[in-house]
This record gives sequence, structure tokens and C-alpha cells, in this order.
Amino acid sequence: MAEWLLEILSEEIPARFQKQAAQALEERMQEACTSAGISVSFLHSQVTPRRLVVYGEMAQEVAAYTEERRGPREDAPESVIRGFREALPAHARMERRETPKGSYWFAIFSHPARPTREVLPSLIVGALSLFPWPKTMRWGSSSYTWVRPMRNILCILDGKVLDCPSHGLHATDTTVGHRFLAPERFSVSCFSEYKAALSQRFVLLDRSERAQVLRGQIQALEQHHKVTTIPDASLFEEVLGLVEWPVALLGKIDPCYRALPEELVITLMRVHQRYFATRSPEGTLTPFFVCVAGTQTADHGETIVRGNEAVLKARLSDAHFFFQTDAKTSLAQHAQALSQQTFHHHLGTVSDRIPRLQAWGALLQEALQKEAFFQGILPQDRERALLLCKADLRTEVVKEFPELQGIMGGTYAALQGESPSVAAAIKEHYRPQGPEDSVPETPLGALLALADKLEMLWSFFRIGEHPTGSKDPFSLRRAALGVLRILEVHRGSLDLEALLRQYANLQKKDIPEGLLAFFKERLKGQLKERGVPMSVATALLEAPGLSVVRIMERSAPLTAFLKEPAGKELLQGYRRIASIVKASHEESIALDTSLLTPPEEALYQAFCAAQHAACSLGGESLEDFQKKLAFLVTLRAPINAFFEEVLVNCEEPSVRRNRHALLRSLLAFYEDLCAFSHLEPL
Repeated sequence: MAEWLLEILSEEIPARFQKQAAQALEERMQEACTSAGISVSFLHSQVTPRRLVVYGEMAQEVAAYTEERRGPREDAPESVIRGFREALPAHARMERRETPKGSYWFAIFSHPARPTREVLPSLIVGALSLFPWPKTMRWGSSSYTWVRPMRNILCILDGKVLDCPSHGLHATDTTVGHRFLAPERFSVSCFSEYKAALSQRFVLLDRSERAQVLRGQIQALEQHHKVTTIPDASLFEEVLGLVEWPVALLGKIDPCYRALPEELVITLMRVHQRYFATRSPEGTLTPFFVCVAGTQTADHGETIVRGNEAVLKARLSDAHFFFQTDAKTSLAQHAQALSQQTFHHHLGTVSDRIPRLQAWGALLQEALQKEAFFQGILPQDRERALLLCKADLRTEVVKEFPELQGIMGGTYAALQGESPSVAAAIKEHYRPQGPEDSVPETPLGALLALADKLEMLWSFFRIGEHPTGSKDPFSLRRAALGVLRILEVHRGSLDLEALLRQYANLQKKDIPEGLLAFFKERLKGQLKERGVPMSVATALLEAPGLSVVRIMERSAPLTAFLKEPAGKELLQGYRRIASIVKASHEESIALDTSLLTPPEEALYQAFCAAQHAACSLGGESLEDFQKKLAFLVTLRAPINAFFEEVLVNCEEPSVRRNRHALLRSLLAFYEDLCAFSHLEPL
């Protein structure tokens, strides 16, 4: 086997693109090698802010292989056969073969073994061309595109340079270390030498190693200063993508800004400066922050810390001014100014949203009033919260720091004497803003969040603004997933389809086209992530009543049921019943028990017992669903006996119609559980 190493050196790659880029390069090269017949032992990728790296082991040569291509039929016109022959390269031969479809001419191509060194360059160039960066750029006068200007290509196969000209560059066996600490060029001959040389030159190639080093540095600072950094996994991952040689440093916040709301200070440091805020053992915010430099200095980072402190002081000064300015105006006054702020040119102003939000809020409270978590919401608090929830969009702090919308509204509401439930609901109502964000913790906050997301989804679907492909400018997928998560976490077992229909009746309009299907697709994706078979997900989603909680909790027992012998047999029975009923042209009649033969009578009695037991259940809980599955199992033997001993489509019309009536009743019993027609054997 030969060792292969490829490094693409460029200007800084945006942190959010790095992981996907490394995975894409590895996958592209793996696919290219496989299609070219190169045997690969392994391929791995690494990425730093400046380097995209893939390395591995592969065979020294591409093995000889034979390729076949079917041509025209033997009895095709001579001109067609001659044209096929003349189009073949010199090393190909033709032969006649018999196939199930007749006698055909085949072209046989014999490809001799070739050194991997001859094949690999074109595969590398192909992988680098049209690389799937979310955004690309050109530089200089060239027409080449990459995420950032490409500076060098290092490519080595079996210890020697493998030239693969790309983006105006020729491959070498050299690269550089840290941009400032070790910018000199050096050469390598293998991956282990490459990685060690980078480490000596202040570049930690392995992302997990960088993470371990940075985590250790932060823990050392925490222990020395008796503080704890506020956990922030996404910020930690972003910082790892900003530095090749992490150096954690501790800075101080000017004490005069400690009176600012915690969320304002934390968000400002996290979003604008990539700093980690810290807390004391008692849980209060401390006057320290952790910043991560990408280099080390002779003064142990003192100059870097002073620079970061100065920048943070300026930021906090601006925030303090905006906060004081906002305090002079009440949220109610800010709410009145929402009529000056456009929400969407087809949907009016933000102020126009408020009545729509209030309509959704009233419907949701009525629909969820029986759920334990949502009980106790005061209608006046609901109306007040919905009136003020968007008011902070007019505040100076939110204009400067949009990430704080909702959070500052809740802060201002509390300072201005609004009820605690109203303030908390305003603060929470944008959540969850992603898969890692938590759902609202208060009943009113969850209600507001549902109203906000449902109103937005309804409004944008009504004007035809649907997400397309990877484009979702209004974050409608995130809004729909947020609705599903809130309902699941807080056990809001309402029927989404019925709720949408209620709102449609209220508005005297139809449900916007595609909205219900959009929710179903998001829920199907959630089920797929949890390992639920797609046939089970579809069967539950297509049953009447789109209840998130019921669908989620029923997926596991239904999957288990279909894996059991009884479940498999009952599914076969359903398919047989459904095919007979579907093909039937008999009129629908009431069942005449006097016409039943013993096998029919046995099935009818078992069916009546199961139906009576199912009807006696109190509700639609998971326990009820599991019991209904158990009742269905009792029909297994009678259904099997029925089909073994009874000819459904007999000659006697009255008997035939009666048997069809019995099967229709059974079909309805099946489909009361879920849309059985979508189920597949597991």
C-alpha cells in the first residue's frame, strides 16, 4: 500500500464551513477512488482555519479489469452494427451473446493494470473542481473559485510529489506552519512527519486535539481564578475553527458595566467578541471573561488581553447607552411604534401581526386547556403578553444586538412592573431557535411561542413563500420544528390539523396549500432520526388527527408489533382484506348474521368482542393504543381460518355481499388504529 497526503492551504476558512468541507473532500476522494478501481485501505480528513487535509493508504496500482457494453441486436441493420464497431477504441473487441431478450452484440474493453500515480491526479483535480462550498470567491485575475484564496497544494504519494495542477497551482512537498510564529516553508515525505512538523511549528492539525488543549487551558484558568465558564458548545466549536494554536486568556470587565442585564453582557461577549462569560461558585456573573487567542506572545498574552478588554469596554459602553435610552420609553409605547416597522411587504407591519397572534393565542389556549402543563394561564396575561411580545424590536439594544429580541423585551417588562408570567413569556417566546436550544419553560411562554410560529408559518404559506431546496430565508423549517418540539416536550396533545382548520374557519379562508404536508414532512424527519421505519411514520401521519404527542409515542409499539409474528400475519390479513374490498363492486349493505357459516360466525364473534373492548376504552392514550393492538391480535386466528375455509367471492350474490360487508367492518377496525395501507413488513 502507498501512503497519500493532500493539503490545500488557503486563507482562513470560515469556521461554520470547516467540518462539512473536510467530510465532503473525504467522501469525494473515496467515491472517485472506488469508481476508478483504486483499492483504498482508509481515508481520513482534518481541517484547520487554513488547511483542508485528506490522507490515507491505497494500492500502488489500479488492477486490470474488463468492462462490457451492450450494443445493437444481432439482426440489426448492418449500418447500425458497423457504426457501433467503428465507434469503439482499438483495444476493444466485439462478440455475440445470447440474453433473455435475444441475441446482442457486446463490446469488451480490457483495461490493463496502471500505476495509481497515473490515475490519482485527475481524480484530485475533479474532487477540487466545483467543490460544494456554500459560498466561493475569485481572487486576482484568475477565474478559479474557492472559499478563500488558495495559496499552496501539498500532495505526496508514497513519499514523492504527485503533481495535480489545480486552481493555477502545482503540487509540492512543502507547506508552512503558523502564520506568525512559523511562516517559513518546510518539506515533508509522509503524514506522520507532516503532523509532527506542524505541531513543532504551532499548528495543531487534529481538531479533537485542539479541543482537548483548549479545554485544559480553560479549566486551568477556572481553577486558578475560582470561576466557571458558562457552557456554550456552539461557541466552543466556533472558536476551534478560528485558531490553529489555541491560547486561552482571562480578561476583566470594567466594574461600571456590571449593572447591565446578564443576558445583554453574555450575548454581547458571545456573539460579537467570541468570549466565554464566567460565573462565581454562587452562580452570579463575574467580572472575568475568557478569550482565545490564536498565537502566543513574549508577554504571555498581556497585550492581547488589554486589547480585548479595550474592545469589550467600547462595546459595553454602547450597550449601556442604548439600555439607558430604552429605559425612558415604556414597552407599550414601543408597541405602538411597531406600525412603523415592516414585517413583510405582502404581510404588512409588525403591528399588523398582533391581532393575528392574539387569534392564534385564544385558539391555542382553548385547545390546550385540558393539558396539565397549559392550565392556569390567565386570559388577561395572554393578551398582554401577545400585545407586548414584539415591542422590543423598536428598542435601541435590539436594533444593535438582534440576537437579544425577546430577551430584552422580558427584561424591560420585568423592570416596568409587568406580571412575572408576562415578562417570562415575552423572554421565552422565540425559543427554541435551533435543535440545541431549549423550549419555553413556562405555560404562557410556550403558548406565545406556538402562536408566534404558527402565525408566521400560516402567513408565509398563504402568500406562497415556501422553503425551496436549501433556501429558507424566513426560517420556516425551524419554526415548524419548534412547534413540534414544544408540543412533544410539554405533552400538548392537540390535533394540529383540526387547529389549522379552526383558524381557517375563523379567517373564512382555506388552509394554505402545502402547510399541513410541511408539518408532516418535518414530523416524518423527526421520526426517521429516532429510527422509526418510514412505513410506520407514514401510517401514523396519514391517520386522522395530526397529534404530535400521539404519533411520537405510538411509533415504538407499532414498530415492535410489526416485528412480531402476529403483527406480520395480521398485516398480510389486512392486505388480503383490502385487496378484496378494493376490487369489490358489491353495494355496501348491513351485515346479515343469519347468513354466516361457522368460520364466518367465529370471525364475527371475535370481531364484535374486540370492537366492544376497544369502544369501552376511555380515551386516546398510549395505553389505549397498545390495548387496541392487543385486541387486533385476537383476530389473527379467526382471520386465518376464515380465508382457509371460506370462498369470499362465491356464486350466491346475497352470501357474497354479506361476506364483503364483514370484511369492510374488519377493514375499518384496522384503519381505526392507523393508515394500515402504508405499512410494510419489518
